[in-house]
Amino acid sequence: MSSVTWNNLKLWWETNKPKLQECIPWLAAAVSVLSAHLTANAVLDLLGKAHAPVSTGWNLSFAILFIGSVVYLFRKRNTLFRPRTQLLTRERVNPRKHLLLFLSVLNPGVTYDVRGIPLGLKLDFENLNTDLETMVCWKTELKKPFWQWEMPLRAIRAHLGPDTPETITVICSKESINQAWKFLWICRQYPEFHKIEKYFFLACRDGVTELLEPDSEKDFDDYQGWDFESFDDLSRALAGLLKKFKEMKIKEKEVMIDFTGGPKVASVVAAAMTFNRKIKAQYVQTNPDYQVFSYDIVMTSSDPGGLAG
Repeated sequence: MSSVTWNNLKLWWETNKPKLQECIPWLAAAVSVLSAHLTANAVLDLLGKAHAPVSTGWNLSFAILFIGSVVYLFRKRNTLFRPRTQLLTRERVNPRKHLLLFLSVLNPGVTYDVRGIPLGLKLDFENLNTDLETMVCWKTELKKPFWQWEMPLRAIRAHLGPDTPETITVICSKESINQAWKFLWICRQYPEFHKIEKYFFLACRDGVTELLEPDSEKDFDDYQGWDFESFDDLSRALAGLLKKFKEMKIKEKEVMIDFTGGPKVASVVAAAMTFNRKIKAQYVQTNPDYQVFSYDIVMTSSDPGGLAG
């Protein structure tokens, strides 16, 4: 084999090695499934109960193939997969029709007006971009406390387009659900948001996940929010939401989950719920230039394996 051909093969291997390694777990799983029947038949043959006896050599081969595949999968059970992005580490957001947000509770150490806006922060609600600049001035030049609802407004702005967004779904915590009506009121004031068809609030009632579409503040009275510090609680909430979206004929490729708001647990759950789905996750930078990036996360085979011990 010429050196040119060898170098080409080597280059091809180095380029495709990660993708080929991702296939190994699936190949091992397929082999274990396919060889299980043959192994069972070989065992019956050894017991004298097989309908179609095979040679001892084949019996041994089937058994080794099956046991080897199972052992491989068992040893790799904790390191088979790792999360990575589909294409880029991060990419600019392409507007989607359905945006999910985590609503953070307002800072109890700050004084707010009846609308949930910090006292002294003057918003005119005539132009979102102008008001966002006012918020930046508020916290940088005037050294005032950060307003938790600035980032959700930036998240929604990233999806403003000719046909987007159609719906905004706000995931409420046990604390923020008592302030959710104020956030809805603020969103409805901006002309840029007027084309949004529906605002949903993900809450629960009697332990059942509900998509609340409120008309007034009283519509929140019988509902509870979610524990933003509980992985299982949030995972159950999002799973219920995706089920409802499916019933509403909403496609995964039309959904974006923003994980800027809420504590770290909420961010982890939001990202985890997008694994190997067409749903994407997005994050709003909390510092200048306040860019919004999306992440298309998939699970791939682990390379290298897990830590020793």
